[in-house]
Amino acid sequence: MFLLPARRLALVMLVVAAAAAGSGCDEVKDPFNLTATPITYTENFNGTLTTGASANHPFTVLISGTVTLTLTSVAPDSAQKLGFDIGTWDGTTCNPIFGTGSKDATQGYTFSGSAVVANFCARIHDGLNRIPAETTVSYTVKVDHP
Repeated sequence: MFLLPARRLALVMLVVAAAAAGSGCDEVKDPFNLTATPITYTENFNGTLTTGASANHPFTVLISGTVTLTLTSVAPDSAQKLGFDIGTWDGTTCNPIFGTGSKDATQGYTFSGSAVVANFCARIHDGLNRIPAETTVSYTVKVDHP
């Protein structure tokens, strides 16, 4: 058994008493400033589409927070209208979330929303058959998520 000499014991008790008295009704503060700063992950997905085609790009939200999807590039025509939305990902299928995205997304289109921890997917498509026949559209999608 370890016994503290009387002076050390008195000093330890004095420090504990001062800390308890000092905490009183004031706001409790983190002396080490250990407040977590959420990390934002950026994922870029590239692909091509032809008339009537679609593509899904899965990603995982690790901490609830804001997810932002951006259609960063569309070529050869940046004004080409595409369908672009977010869905839930079950490992094989992207199930679009009602009310997200746009059927008229062009280069630069962006949208964001709150998400919980789950598997999601960025879905891009030519659901309205707007891509001209015999044309291949290349695109890049950027997803920022916690």
